[in-house]
Amino acid sequence: MKINELINKYYFHDSLVTNISSGNNEVKINIELCNWKQKGYLKNEPEMKEIEVIFKDVSCCKFDFIEGNIDYDTILEVSYSGENNEKIKFVLEDEHNIKILEFYSKNVDINEL
Repeated sequence: MKINELINKYYFHDSLVTNISSGNNEVKINIELCNWKQKGYLKNEPEMKEIEVIFKDVSCCKFDFIEGNIDYDTILEVSYSGENNEKIKFVLEDEHNIKILEFYSKNVDINEL
């Protein structure tokens, strides 16, 4: 799926990031998604859902924190800009710090865990 489709399909605010890894031109982000905040949520579904978001063809990846230093950090913002090679920005918060992850990617896959 394209990055704009991801942003339009999922509401990430207040969901929790449990792991971030990068390599082989990919960034993988494990998220405990606030399922109850998603469009089309039904009351009989779980309120939280674990997903893995895999960004493909990643370039210019910039962490302002130590990769692997993630422990149920809250997502404050997910944004993107650009038309072809999308620039993605995640703003996270732990108990004491704001963390920013930025990179360029063209496509993304979602896996339910």
